[in-house]
Amino acid sequence: MKYLVPLLCILLFSFQAVQAQTPEKADFWSFGLQSMELFQEMLSIPNDAHHHDDLELNIKWTEKAFASRGFQTTRLKTASVPLVLAEKKARIPSQKTVLVYLQMDGQPVDPSFWYQDDPFKAVLKEQGREGGWDQIPWASLENNPDPDWRIFARSTSDAKGPVVMFLTAMDMLDSFSKDHPFNLKVIIDFEEEIGSPQLPEAVKT
Repeated sequence: MKYLVPLLCILLFSFQAVQAQTPEKADFWSFGLQSMELFQEMLSIPNDAHHHDDLELNIKWTEKAFASRGFQTTRLKTASVPLVLAEKKARIPSQKTVLVYLQMDGQPVDPSFWYQDDPFKAVLKEQGREGGWDQIPWASLENNPDPDWRIFARSTSDAKGPVVMFLTAMDMLDSFSKDHPFNLKVIIDFEEEIGSPQLPEAVKT
């Protein structure tokens, strides 16, 4: 089954903002373009919850991505695939803690149902006059992007999109020297599509 999803919200904060071309809004736009590169990289890693070797690649990618943004990462061992806990302290450690849940796994995919070479190679498309979807270059995003364009790849919205949004938000906070006024704990699940069997026990411990 094909997934059609809107372009990431972080990329398209608002087209009016982009057209205004103020320095601050131009910064937002540059982060949006950077997030597209990160998103394509993330989507290229197969993430079927039944294939543990592929999940290990996703786990390593997740650990590296969060660690590079100042998070301390820990693997929470389980009876099957580990979860990843990423923690980042506020400047004042006594602040309250916010727990965020994200997932990185996806459902099985049948490439024969996809109108592109590889479901794990993200492509940008626009809708043609007859209702079909035509691939366009990623460079099209650099000038006057259309909010009706779509990204086609497995797990774009469910659920790697929210992960790249979160990571890009962290990049923006760091770039603008903005502190988050709370401690952050992020638990990343790699078995959500099979019911997160290990999550309850991992959270308890």
